[in-house]
Amino acid sequence: MAQANYIYTRQSNLQQTNYNVIKCDGLTEWVTVYFKEAFTDNRKNYNIPIKWTIEQFINIVKEWIMEDFDIANRDFTTCSISIIEAAQEIPGTKAEDSPCMVEEQITYYDKYIINNRWPAFYIKINLNKN
Repeated sequence: MAQANYIYTRQSNLQQTNYNVIKCDGLTEWVTVYFKEAFTDNRKNYNIPIKWTIEQFINIVKEWIMEDFDIANRDFTTCSISIIEAAQEIPGTKAEDSPCMVEEQITYYDKYIINNRWPAFYIKINLNKN
């Protein structure tokens, strides 16, 4: 696993994620992670601090999604966002319809990086218009 020095920002300006690279600015260590809105072409690369718990990861990324995917300007009364780990292999189920992540106290590092997993994620946005 390589480590490199960068300046932390929320969104990555990289065109693709750098697998197996932990970036560091002297304070924060993070990985660049690919997110795609399910069944659309909307996508972002976010820099995720590896010491975040999965609970922090889910809740903070949901806030970013609200802003970065321009959800406030969509027509809806209520909204829910689910984050789904990509590449789940469930027979008869589209990847975008796989179970969403649940909040956990384990860190992103301990869930993924230490196990040499560098996942991407789907974002499922449910807008209710009633």
